[in-house]
Amino acid sequence: MDFKCDRFSILPQELVILIISFLPLVDAFRLCLLRKDWLWFQLWKHCRSIELHETTFTNVGPGVPARHLKTTRKRKFVDILNRTVPRIMSPALSKLSFQMGYSKKYQNNINLCLVIALWKNVEELSLDFSDKDSSRAMPVWNKAQYALPEFFYRAGKSIRVLSLKSCSLGFCNFKSFLRLKSLSLTRIGISIVEMTTILITSCPVLDTLNLVECYQLTKLVICSTLLGLRRLVVSNCESLSLGIELCLPRLEYFEYVGGLVRFSTSQLDDLKEVVLDFQLDTRYLYRSEEITEFFSGFSQARIFTVCVSALKVFPNEYLSEEPLLPLIHVEHFTLKTRMNRYELYAILCLLKSAPRMKLLSISSDFLRPLNDFAHYGCPELPEGFWVTEGWTLNHLKWVDVDGFTGKKYEVEFLKFLLRNSRMLCELAITPHIQGKRSLYSQAFADLQNEERASTCVIIKYR
Repeated sequence: MDFKCDRFSILPQELVILIISFLPLVDAFRLCLLRKDWLWFQLWKHCRSIELHETTFTNVGPGVPARHLKTTRKRKFVDILNRTVPRIMSPALSKLSFQMGYSKKYQNNINLCLVIALWKNVEELSLDFSDKDSSRAMPVWNKAQYALPEFFYRAGKSIRVLSLKSCSLGFCNFKSFLRLKSLSLTRIGISIVEMTTILITSCPVLDTLNLVECYQLTKLVICSTLLGLRRLVVSNCESLSLGIELCLPRLEYFEYVGGLVRFSTSQLDDLKEVVLDFQLDTRYLYRSEEITEFFSGFSQARIFTVCVSALKVFPNEYLSEEPLLPLIHVEHFTLKTRMNRYELYAILCLLKSAPRMKLLSISSDFLRPLNDFAHYGCPELPEGFWVTEGWTLNHLKWVDVDGFTGKKYEVEFLKFLLRNSRMLCELAITPHIQGKRSLYSQAFADLQNEERASTCVIIKYR
C-alpha cells in the first residue's frame, strides 16, 4: 500500500464543497491549494464562515510600525476584503468576524462587507474596529469611530450572536433583532436609556450580555421579570459610579470586575454562580457593615468567586455569633488572594459565612500590584488567632490550592483547615512556578505532621 498517496485530493468535487461549507474562509482557500482545479473553480467561495482580521494577513514587527508601512498593510487587507467577500456564493452565512483599525477612508468598504453579510442572513456577527498596533493611551471617545449605519439595524433579524468593539452605536435601534441571544459590547459609549431600550423593549430572547470597558454608563439598571437574561458580565466599566440595579428572576451567572460599587438586587431566584472581582481602592476605607451590602443580593448562589484583597475586614468581626455575610447556600468557594496578613480576617469571615461549603479553591492573585497596606491600620494577628474555638467546617470535603508559595500565613491557614474540617477527603496543593524549593519542603513536612480532624484526608502535591 502506498502511504504517500493523497487520498483527500481524489474526493469528488461535491463532497469538497460540503467540507468547505464548514470551514472559515482562510482555511477554505488553503484547502483549495491542494488541487489546481479546486483553485481554478474557486471552490472556497462556498464557505459560510468569514473571518477577516487585519493582523492575520499581515505581520507586524515589535513596536509600532512606521506610518507608511501601516498604511500599506491596511491597503492590502482592504484589497483582500474586496476580492473575497463579494464573491461568496453561499446563500447564507453562519459567521462574519471582522477586525480592522478604523479609518474613515475605508468606510464604504466596511459598509459593503456588512451589507453582504446581512443580505446573506448572517447568524453570528463580530465587528472589531480597535487598532491593535496603537501604543497611545488616547481615550476611546477621542478617537474617530465607525458608526453603525441605519441599514444595520433594519436588517438584523437573522443575527443570533452579536459582538461589537470600539465603535459607535449610531442610530441604536435594536427592534428588528428579534432572534438576538448573545450581545457583547466592548469599549462602546452607551447611556442608561440606550441600554434599557436594547434589553427590555427590543431583544425579547436575549440570554447573554457582556459589557466590557463601556463608558458613559453611570448606572446599570436591568429590571424586568419578562426578560430571560441568564448570563451577565460587567467588566471594567469605570463610569459605573452610581452602581448596579438588577431584577432578573432567570439570571444564573453574574460576574463583576471593577471598583467597589453598590448593588441593588431583587428576585435573583435562579442565581447559581457569582464572580465579584473587586479592584482594590486605597482611598476607600469601609467597615464590615458596608461589606455586607456587596453580598446581600447574591444569597442564592451555589458557586462563588471573590477577590479577597479588596475586602478589608478587621479583628473580632468574624467572631460574631451570626455569619456576617449571607452565603449560606454556597457549595463551591473560590478565593483569589495573596494570603497576606491583612486578608486573613476577610478569608475567615467568608468561610464562617458559608457553612455548607464542600469545595474550597484558593487561587494566588499574583497578577495584581502589591501595595503598602500599613496605613490601613491592620494590626498584628493576636496570639492564639489560629486556635479559635467553635470552628467546624462540617461539609468541607475538598481543598484545592493553586500557586502555593509556602510562606508562613499560607501554611498556618492550611493547618487551620486540617484541624477543623471533619469531612475533608483531599487537600491538593500546586506550588507556584517561581517559588523556593526549600520553603516547599519545609511546608509540606509541617502539613504532614499536623493534627487532622478527618482520618481519611489525603494531601496531594502536584
